[in-house]
Amino acid sequence: MNVGNDKAITVLELAQTIIKLTGSKSKIVHLPPLPEGDMTRRQPDIQNMKQLLERDFTSLEDGLNKSLL
Repeated sequence: MNVGNDKAITVLELAQTIIKLTGSKSKIVHLPPLPEGDMTRRQPDIQNMKQLLERDFTSLEDGLNKSLL
């Protein structure tokens, strides 16, 4: 389940992290924004999830590594 995280990350940073963790030779291609507009920033409110979990969140790299297994 992906409920977000309290650390903001850009899509570019996410792509770079995935390439690094997988050893991929993929290239990142920057396309023009969509005509209807792209979101520039999004960070969900995760306070309720923090209370429900009662533990620290999984880091992005740890979560990706678990997904890649």
